Amino acid sequence: MGLERAGIRAGVETETTGFAFDDFSSAWDVLAGVTTAQLPPQRQEEAKVAVRAKMWPAGDGPRHFTNATKFIIGER
Repeated sequence: MGLERAGIRAGVETETTGFAFDDFSSAWDVLAGVTTAQLPPQRQEEAKVAVRAKMWPAGDGPRHFTNATKFIIGER
C-alpha cells in the first residue's frame, strides 16, 4: 500500500552536516565509538587499520567530512 493511498502526503528533505577533525585519532574516537563498540577487540583493530588506510591514505592530519541525510517527511 502506497503512502498516498493511506492518505499521507510525503516528501523528502535533505540536511547536510559537516564534521571537522584535527587528526585520525580524534575522528576515530568520535565516529567509531558508536559503529564499532559491539565488535570484539580484534575486529575493532582491523576496522581501525582499514579506515585509516582508506580515509587517511597520505598520513595523519586534519580532515573534513560532509554527510547528507535524507528524511522522508509525511503528514496526514
